[in-house]
Amino acid sequence: MSLRVSVMFRDVTISSSDITFYDCRAVGQLNTTSPCMACVGSVWPCNWCVLDGLCTHTNNSCPRQHTIHNSLEDHLEPRGPDSCPCVWALQSSPLVPMGFLSPLTLLGRNLDMFQGEEQYVCVVVVEGEELKLNATLEKDPETMTYTFTCSAHKFQYPVKQLEYSAPIYLQRGSHHIDSAPNLRLQLYDCSVGQSDCSQCRAVSSEYGCVWCGGESPGCVFHLSCTSSPGPADACPPPQIIQIQPVSGPVEGGVLVTIHGSNLGMHYQDIQGGVTVAGISCLPQPHGYLISTRIVCVLQPSKQEAEGPVIVAVGDSEPGRSLQSFTYQDPQLTGIVPDKGPVSGGTSLTVQGTQLLTGQRKDLTAYVGQQPCYIVEEVNGTHLVCRTSPSNQTAELTVRVLFGKAERSVPGQVFHYMEDPVITAASPAESFYEGGRSIKVSGR
Repeated sequence: MSLRVSVMFRDVTISSSDITFYDCRAVGQLNTTSPCMACVGSVWPCNWCVLDGLCTHTNNSCPRQHTIHNSLEDHLEPRGPDSCPCVWALQSSPLVPMGFLSPLTLLGRNLDMFQGEEQYVCVVVVEGEELKLNATLEKDPETMTYTFTCSAHKFQYPVKQLEYSAPIYLQRGSHHIDSAPNLRLQLYDCSVGQSDCSQCRAVSSEYGCVWCGGESPGCVFHLSCTSSPGPADACPPPQIIQIQPVSGPVEGGVLVTIHGSNLGMHYQDIQGGVTVAGISCLPQPHGYLISTRIVCVLQPSKQEAEGPVIVAVGDSEPGRSLQSFTYQDPQLTGIVPDKGPVSGGTSLTVQGTQLLTGQRKDLTAYVGQQPCYIVEEVNGTHLVCRTSPSNQTAELTVRVLFGKAERSVPGQVFHYMEDPVITAASPAESFYEGGRSIKVSGR
């Protein structure tokens, strides 16, 4: 914090200057993972007491122990963040599988500044809880590298995602030794989010996840798979749980969504492997979810047809849906009413057959070029929409689009008429209870 101090004689300022106040103890607390580095790398002349773990502003505040000086102190050694005792890397893999005994190894430097035989402890922080593991120290006198081996531990925390990033640091007695800001363990559980074989095998190979067979098959760390027959070399056939919609126009063009399991590990696995009622359906990359969903574009059929959806993945046996898909040829037969005001708002009922073709979102209705907004659930014989305003009176054809397939009402048009005008209404008053007849005149 800076304050301006002025020397004044009555109302005249003789001299003024800014004085900066700083607290080195607070500076050392700005970075909880690397307090020493934060202290001696600050813009203020703060120094670090190694044994006390204290950030101070004077050079004589650290009796009988090493002092690391601020990087601004060019004439003093040791100085700067590079001189701080710290743990700078993990020698072991940062990937740690849940439920498996895993050793951890940390690399440190500048630890020769510490005196005595204090016990070192590795601290792993998971969901706010600190797990402390005893550490053994080995020193390489040539490279002055310190290797800390943390006691092996089987992590069993309830991780809600495949991977959980857990900070790890070294503690000497009660003091936190500086650690690199990115020093973290990546705890992971192969079973989280991998409900079937394809999802499991699609996980990056660095995790070592395999689909383990047996009475209770599941996705596990490969060294944990001890049941017979062991890790699966290939996944079971695709299983189709649901298809949406269950019908579409013979012209095709609508999207068919297939939900299931073991529907491939990659989009390329199902390219060219999907048929609907015996006709190829083209999978879309943007709609594919590993193993669980395929979205494909329905291709045209020469005639109405019905059949299952079939998905083939590699050399495995194809999966077949229990639901059937039907190619339909919807027809429009009439409209009621056949006229309405140019201001719009007419509830128009379109009559026909097989009007429930595709999904509700695939259906759009038009009067001429004006949209007619579908307002009720569609069934096989009726579709109700509300007309849009028109800028003139006209006789227009009513059309319905089923995806990209268009149908028109034959031999009948909708008449946009002038809006009705009310010229008179009598009587002009009534009883509170109502029930009085009122005559309205107009054109």
